[in-house]
Amino acid sequence: MTARSRGRFRLPATLAAIATTVSGCGSLVATTDIKQSRQRLNQAMRQTTEEQILTAIVETRFGHGPTYLNIAAINAQLLWSAEIGGSWSPDGTSAVAPGISYQEQPTITYAPLTGEEYARQIMTPVALDTLLLFLSAGWAVGDVFNIVVQRIGPETNGTFSSPRTPTDVPPPVAGFRRTMEIMSDLQVKGLMTLSILGGHQYPTTGWGLENDQITRFEYDESQSPLSVNFSRDLLEPSHPEHAPFLELLGLLGLPRERLASSNSVYPDCVTVLLQDATFPGSQGLKVQTRSFHQMLWYLSFAVEVPEQAFADGEIWVIRNPDGTPFDFEPTYEGILDIRCTPDRPADAAITIEHEGHWYSIARNDMRSKQTFVLLGQMVQMQSSAYAPVPTLTITSD
Repeated sequence: MTARSRGRFRLPATLAAIATTVSGCGSLVATTDIKQSRQRLNQAMRQTTEEQILTAIVETRFGHGPTYLNIAAINAQLLWSAEIGGSWSPDGTSAVAPGISYQEQPTITYAPLTGEEYARQIMTPVALDTLLLFLSAGWAVGDVFNIVVQRIGPETNGTFSSPRTPTDVPPPVAGFRRTMEIMSDLQVKGLMTLSILGGHQYPTTGWGLENDQITRFEYDESQSPLSVNFSRDLLEPSHPEHAPFLELLGLLGLPRERLASSNSVYPDCVTVLLQDATFPGSQGLKVQTRSFHQMLWYLSFAVEVPEQAFADGEIWVIRNPDGTPFDFEPTYEGILDIRCTPDRPADAAITIEHEGHWYSIARNDMRSKQTFVLLGQMVQMQSSAYAPVPTLTITSD
């Protein structure tokens, strides 16, 4: 057999070995690229979500109606090809070089929030059982209520709607903040918990209006009221948290006799029922929650704005009766701080540009970053199937 014929027979085996190698390399490249592309997409989604929320807050401060885009679908294709090039000679001086190339082609579908989706995610107040989900996930009462709740009992949490006049100052928040401070402390110490009370564990009869008639109503068997349960030990004067507990009852306007002791789910606790402020009833503690739109309006006053915007009347300037600017710092201390700078800041965790200025959250501002995490999760929760306000079962006297 000649040398040429021997080379001719060796070539297919050589190509098969190279093809196997290329195939293995292709699998490795594809696997590695999927990991990298998924990380990049996750990072991009997180960053753009935070930037969209920051943009919405800033635009709300400047009197604009923010718009929202949801990512409806992501389809990513990874196209790769392998090729072999080189030269072969019967004298044995052959050179073969494999090559691999790949290209990622992601397709992202956006869906603007309109109609029913907009009403559900943006305009619908947060349901009380949604608050329970956040607390069950490890959030403290104060972290959630300071953002989502407008009022609990007699205590109001800052501004609620657009001011009617420049001197329509928001109500003080000191009482609400102190309420949240005590409740969060009791929660951390295991002396307070929020829970669902199903099966009529707690009496839930109240009074309301039906067809212009004053009627009595009650939850039906499928509905589960939300309640706050306090350790019975807090009633003892010798307990170290007895004084803060009594202070909390005073802030909430709750006499001790309104604390029920018939909670079979938590027999060692005294209980008070939470009621939606828009859901009438004579019992329990009324809680008024915010919609995401109302959260944006509330948080928009934490935005630092250029002096020129004040002078040009581009924003609401809230003033005290004596004409001095209203101080919003106590309202948002420890909740949110949005800075404004003429140049892009180097130490920002989240940043956007709006009308020639940069608005940002500092990288070391953990409280503001935590607020953005909560807002992002709240948007996702509101996008789930919305259950309407529970129907009432009307009973006769």
